[in-house]
Amino acid sequence: PHPSVYALPGKHLGLAPGQISFQSSNAWDAVAAGTFGMNVVWINRYGQRPERLTHDADVVGKTLDDLLPAIGL
Repeated sequence: PHPSVYALPGKHLGLAPGQISFQSSNAWDAVAAGTFGMNVVWINRYGQRPERLTHDADVVGKTLDDLLPAIGL
């Protein structure tokens, strides 16, 4: 994905990439967002092996419920 796509939330919300948490069930999308500078949660529903790419997710979970501790809830 083109970096301009990952710039949109920050542009519209007035936030830096590091202030945004990006959740995805697609490993490649999570890698791209992390490379852009976002905090990344990869929802790995099926226990897939991580992609061999440039950025690891900050948090990996099986469901969106696993996101709650990552955001302090």
